[in-house]
Amino acid sequence: RMHAEAPLLFPADKEEVDVAAQPNDAGEDARCVCGHGYDGSFMLDCDKCHRWFHGECVGVKPNDDNIAREWYCDSCQLSRAVADQRRTITRLLSLADCGGEDGTQGSAAASEEAVNALCTEEEVTKQLLLNYLDAASSNPASSAAHRSLLCQWHFDAAERKEFVLCRLYEEQDAAHTERCRGPRELHSGRVRSLPLLTRDRILSATRRLLVGSPLLGRLETMIAYVLLVLKEPLPSARTKAIKAISGVVAADPSTLEMAGVK
Repeated sequence: RMHAEAPLLFPADKEEVDVAAQPNDAGEDARCVCGHGYDGSFMLDCDKCHRWFHGECVGVKPNDDNIAREWYCDSCQLSRAVADQRRTITRLLSLADCGGEDGTQGSAAASEEAVNALCTEEEVTKQLLLNYLDAASSNPASSAAHRSLLCQWHFDAAERKEFVLCRLYEEQDAAHTERCRGPRELHSGRVRSLPLLTRDRILSATRRLLVGSPLLGRLETMIAYVLLVLKEPLPSARTKAIKAISGVVAADPSTLEMAGVK
């Protein structure tokens, strides 16, 4: 339901505009995500689409020393992620065609059709989620989630015989492991160069992936197991089951129409 109400949308490419303009200048797009325009408060200009955003709405304070020299809004972070994904997939396809790392034999040019097939919005969304987890890799839970997702995606790609994606996930897992072992300063510098979404948009990205995942197809089975817990003699177990079911129903009332729930 939340995915339908606030989906993660991939924007079309936008042309460059006047980089020296101010939010109150004529012709400037100062429509922030909050729906309001320039009100005299601190605003940021996206360095790609040049739309203006209130600092408060995007989590940036005017005296923040950590503001990047180039700042991109969430929509343009998506565009950057698409470009990054295309470069990576093109490289891996070229290596697969060449049969080696040196790229001196065979056809090194990956076809546009093959690149497009492996650079879907779903795959780009996965990379954005990994970037977010990578930025928080000092947290053991984030690092574990990073590896768990790569394992699941690798399994799914192997089932579909998309071996280029398998290789991509293997590279990313090895690189993540190496970064976790290396100096924190080097990792921090790399994170600043990654296309990163805000937390709200990452939640949208997660919901987008969940909608098309095999996990959602097993929702009815999982709910059936939770309903069985309601028959447990322990009150604490039944309380947890009721809380879980209530959360699912609150998110999507149509769950009550499932055969297993009726």
